[in-house]
Amino acid sequence: MVELNIDEIKKIEIGILNHVTSFCDEKGIKYYLDAGTLLGAVRHKGFIPWDDDIDILMLRDDYDKFLKSYKGTSEKFILLDEGNREYVYSFMKVCDADTSLIEDGVTPIDNYGVYIDIFPIDALPNDGKTRYKAQKQLGFLSLLLHFSRLQIREDNKLYEKIIKRLLSIVFNNSVLKNKQQKLIRKYKIDKPRYMTNYVSTPDRFRTIPSSVFVGEKYISFEGKEYRVPFHYEVYLQILYGSYMELPPVEKRVTIHQYKAYKKQS
Repeated sequence: MVELNIDEIKKIEIGILNHVTSFCDEKGIKYYLDAGTLLGAVRHKGFIPWDDDIDILMLRDDYDKFLKSYKGTSEKFILLDEGNREYVYSFMKVCDADTSLIEDGVTPIDNYGVYIDIFPIDALPNDGKTRYKAQKQLGFLSLLLHFSRLQIREDNKLYEKIIKRLLSIVFNNSVLKNKQQKLIRKYKIDKPRYMTNYVSTPDRFRTIPSSVFVGEKYISFEGKEYRVPFHYEVYLQILYGSYMELPPVEKRVTIHQYKAYKKQS
């Protein structure tokens, strides 16, 4: 296999994004650029210079529709989802099957290649007390799932090793993901005032007004226009604060640690 550089990885990710968004447009599935990808589109018209991945999100009904309709439709692009026992995350990735990826701290599995992330965004209860309860319950599960994904290594902190070993004895990753999905469905309502990403890392747990996702706009990312939430400014403000300001130089670093390879035919 031949190791890919960052520019080659980004080019492959854009190819996956174009494939996924074309499929969504064909099937009437709504998607939105998310997180650093959305911020990059707004602030840089493309990738944040020190970022190296692509995120999109879908409202839960569209997410479920994509999962049901996409699986098995492509040999070039492979869907990994939370139903796969070996896959450690609670959201989908679409991977390029011609690549292989080794991610620091994540156990390698079949078909794990250069990818884009697809996150669901779910309803929060309208009632304040119930909303607080849901956030606490699902935030705790998200934290446990974060620890369950860790590989035990010599450089792990002691508390990380202890929690990881306890989780391996009491709850495996699949059990935790099932509990998470049941709770998410429990709190699903028809007309929520607030929404959140329950399945990402705990630092992404935010209370988002549902009005952010009423309607849509299109913004250029790396030379092509993609769908973004209608009130994307509100969304970015909640996620990042003063999002148009560049962070200090010392914080302009990627958070991902991996090596990607092109498979030889």
